[in-house]
Amino acid sequence: MTYSEQINLVENYLKNELNFKVEFFANDLPEDISGRTIYNEELIKINEPTAEEALFTLLHEAGHAYSYRKYFTKLGLSQPDDVSKRETYAYLYGYGIAKMLKLNITKEMWINSEKQYD
Repeated sequence: MTYSEQINLVENYLKNELNFKVEFFANDLPEDISGRTIYNEELIKINEPTAEEALFTLLHEAGHAYSYRKYFTKLGLSQPDDVSKRETYAYLYGYGIAKMLKLNITKEMWINSEKQYD
């Protein structure tokens, strides 16, 4: 399965299961930000030059959307103020989404992507 096909699977999951839209080539993001989840707009913005980078960033941002929609909102909790906690949730849920969708991403690839695309 190509990176583009995997991106489509993640995008469809976000749309159908979490009610989040995805905007690619979001050049309104700061130069050092490759992805951002905008909760009040139910929108994920991705600005990556390659499909591979876009997939890993999209999965990370999908982790943010998942934790927001399925955990915090459902339980009536607010997002933690601690950025490292939010990033940890995104990291864990992003990989979980990759596994659930049966994407061609190994644990080693995921760990390396977080180091590379951070």
